[in-house]
Amino acid sequence: MYGPLIVLEPGEKHDPEHDQTFVFSIGKYDPFGFLLLVNGSPQPQPVELHTATRYRLRLINITSNSVDLRVRLSNQGAPVKWKLVAKDGADLPAAQLKSSDAEMGITVGETYDLEYRSDNAGMADMVVGDPIFLPAGHDEVAVRRCEWRPSKTDAVNAENRKRCRCRKIKRKAH
Repeated sequence: MYGPLIVLEPGEKHDPEHDQTFVFSIGKYDPFGFLLLVNGSPQPQPVELHTATRYRLRLINITSNSVDLRVRLSNQGAPVKWKLVAKDGADLPAAQLKSSDAEMGITVGETYDLEYRSDNAGMADMVVGDPIFLPAGHDEVAVRRCEWRPSKTDAVNAENRKRCRCRKIKRKAH
């Protein structure tokens, strides 16, 4: 068993609805052998997100040797924007808080906290890739495919708030 250890300031509370943690690891699954896992699973569970809502995405690489792990969040093939807010558990100073394209490398033992907010409905993919797990001609493994749709349970503001239904892992070949 494993999982993240999240340290909070006194009086601060963990908000599982808005804090989404993605732990990247390696595990053996017969007959496939060793696979890149997300939250302990080769096929992570779906998550739901709302548009116009700010989320903290916590990305953690606990693999033993994936020094070239790449993570990208995109919509229709183009990177979306996110803001790096913390590195290895330490909040960044305000002067370093800048939005950037949602694409980064994460080496062994690193943790990144990113702020993400989508104002547009549509598809979004979180893609995690590591060359050691892929045969020639492949360079990534999609771990989240999200589609924002109007929420039937959100009667107050159904036009602006959408839900994200994420599908399971899917190999992406070139």
